[in-house]
Amino acid sequence: MDPSLSEIIYCSRASHTNADPIEHKIAKIVAVGRLNNERDQITGALLFAGGYFAQVIQGPTEALERLFARIGTDNRHHDVTLLSRGTTARTFPEWAMGLTATGEEEAAATVLLARAVDTGDAALAGEIRALLRQSVARNLIWG
Repeated sequence: MDPSLSEIIYCSRASHTNADPIEHKIAKIVAVGRLNNERDQITGALLFAGGYFAQVIQGPTEALERLFARIGTDNRHHDVTLLSRGTTARTFPEWAMGLTATGEEEAAATVLLARAVDTGDAALAGEIRALLRQSVARNLIWG
């Protein structure tokens, strides 16, 4: 495992405004994120379910820390909750920003993400990584 390769898993709540529907916000997040992530050698997957985001991001440690600092100040979401930070092998190596949906499991995913945001329980990071892997395997929207 490359010690300079880090992973961050976080969840957050989407901010709702009448000015810009959530679908437009997500499209902008993915479009801009994909360009920036390719430049910075960051890969990962983003999940949106029931008003919550979950994301696994992986890349060079310094670039990842800069990205997570920007994520924390992005007003398109709030209650950004860090669940895991460490070194890892790439889980989603082919995607600068893979966007996925939960499909039929949305209710269960929403409960999991709400619990993660509300409690900050780091033990949920593994469940969220697994949920993202399963969702990507079945419901990749954009990779």
